[in-house]
Amino acid sequence: MKVFYSKNHQLHNPPFELFDGGQRMPYLENPDRMERILSVLQKQDWTEFLAPEDFGLDPIIAVHDADYVDFLRSAYEEWIQEKTDYEKTALLPATFPPRNWSHRPKSLLGRAGYYMFDLSAPIMEGTYQAALSSAYCALSGAKAIADGERSAFALCRPPGHHAGKSFCGGYCYLNNAAIAANWLSAAGKVAILDIDYHAGNGTQDIFYERGDVLTISIHADPDAEYPAFSGYADETGAGDGAGCIAISRSQRRRMMPITCPV
Repeated sequence: MKVFYSKNHQLHNPPFELFDGGQRMPYLENPDRMERILSVLQKQDWTEFLAPEDFGLDPIIAVHDADYVDFLRSAYEEWIQEKTDYEKTALLPATFPPRNWSHRPKSLLGRAGYYMFDLSAPIMEGTYQAALSSAYCALSGAKAIADGERSAFALCRPPGHHAGKSFCGGYCYLNNAAIAANWLSAAGKVAILDIDYHAGNGTQDIFYERGDVLTISIHADPDAEYPAFSGYADETGAGDGAGCIAISRSQRRRMMPITCPV
């Protein structure tokens, strides 16, 4: 099996994150997670490791808002250039917009709060390049399938399913699976099966009103687990995407009916 992997994931290694209640903690989503998976795969006789192709930005901004992608690209450099005495190892916001407050601020910290929905996705010098390479791994896996491979494995870090059209959070910056699924959707029917413990709120945000990609998420009850505000059983899509979001919560043990035209 072709396995797509990039060392660029190591460029994203924030020194800390802020846990519930504001406790500063070592960053859990760190390069060691990837290297442990890689070390196991390297012992297998069925793996063929390949570097990802460079797909440019078109497949990225087909899923994510261009202004958001530009923010990810430039935010850390802007942060370094600002004349303040703040610690600048990683950028995190101090304010977040309340419901229905949608004005996009001009200031960097204002935009950080506008584009980030929590405090687990700090941006440092290598974050954008790592996220871009991660998305390229997913796209390379998708291309391998489109070219005739029966299966392919994209070893992606940072992860992606909490990243929406114009927001990052939950360690996720670019939604790798959504980017790959959108790219594949031009050739035929596509489904995403998300088996992470937490709801794939970013993937849901991206495809909620689209009828060409079926998204299925099996996760813990968001009333008790992250991300809290998304992943409920009545969230089944809207418009063209009505019925194309299927959710199974661990406390419910049943899948919502699927009527998606896909």
